[in-house]
Amino acid sequence: MDTWWQTETGGCLISNLAGITAAKASWATLPMPGVQPVLVDENGKEVTEKDEHGLLKGNLCIQSPWPSIIRTTWGDHERCRTNYFATYENLYFTGDGALKDEHGNYRITGRVDDVLNVSGHRIGTAEVENAINMHAGVVESAVVVIRMISKDRASMPMLFITGTMAMMNFAEKIFCRLLPGSSGR
Repeated sequence: MDTWWQTETGGCLISNLAGITAAKASWATLPMPGVQPVLVDENGKEVTEKDEHGLLKGNLCIQSPWPSIIRTTWGDHERCRTNYFATYENLYFTGDGALKDEHGNYRITGRVDDVLNVSGHRIGTAEVENAINMHAGVVESAVVVIRMISKDRASMPMLFITGTMAMMNFAEKIFCRLLPGSSGR
């Protein structure tokens, strides 16, 4: 079972209910009762057009308050307002991107504010993680932005692989081909 929550949400907001809602691998599934998520574009308009896979893709926001919603940040109310309530009018902005399927299930794709600059192209770490996670042998991945002395930023993928030793050796070869100079370990 996968779930989605943040410290600021005060509890789990999207999750399947054991024995009631069907689970879907790598998807947080459906919102908890009373939670009203919405996917919006960068201008705050609700996403209504599906992508080539039949999914809605956008920035995850919550439309209405829920009992455990963050009310302030100790000693810095303006920061709380700016981070969560000022990006899109009348919405709580989670800072996460998400997909939504035809059944209303949500898949969290990661932070939308963590971006790599690769040869002049802005690529989100969540996009890189999603691409890595599409491989059947990868259980989980994390891409973090690290500062380089000679460059502005670089990414450092970490993979958690299941399967046989042959599968791991294959993944190591692919990883080393993608990241010249890496040890693959």
